[in-house]
Amino acid sequence: MKQNDPNLYRIPHRVNAPISVIFWNASQIVPVIAAIGIGAVFKMMSFAIVFAVVYFLVVGHFEERYARGFVKHKLWWMGMFPIENSPSVPDPMKREFHQ
Repeated sequence: MKQNDPNLYRIPHRVNAPISVIFWNASQIVPVIAAIGIGAVFKMMSFAIVFAVVYFLVVGHFEERYARGFVKHKLWWMGMFPIENSPSVPDPMKREFHQ
């Protein structure tokens, strides 16, 4: 296949490995680039860079320390992440269950 083929997809070395952009994961770098781009459009570049660096550090901390989906679970546990109640997903505010 040619290098410029639009149907070419670069497969990671590991099955669950995220797609990398230079040295960072795409999930970390895309919001940083978006924040800097929006900061450039609205002429608030210093605020955007500070936000991007803080975001990058916080996301890196959570990805290294906790399992995937930890923040989403924690928000659900505190009742701040809306999910419809169903037999398999109980109400997050209900802490005791009786049979």
